[in-house]
Amino acid sequence: MSVILEFVVDGRAIPKGSMRHVGGGRMVDQTNVRPWMRAVGAAEIVAAYSTGLWQITTPVEVEVCAYFSRPANQY
Repeated sequence: MSVILEFVVDGRAIPKGSMRHVGGGRMVDQTNVRPWMRAVGAAEIVAAYSTGLWQITTPVEVEVCAYFSRPANQY
């Protein structure tokens, strides 16, 4: 049985990128990706609860589609 959970997150997708070591065993993000990660997480939680899929105990497959505007220098 296959179940599909779809949701949309508005805003500009931000890549996580590499982590940077700052000493003392601490690692920090090089970009300000936390707000985007929270938005994706919140959208997934809302979608899961609204469809009753909040207790998934089997492996899942994730497919992500990100849409970007065309750069101004492209025709």
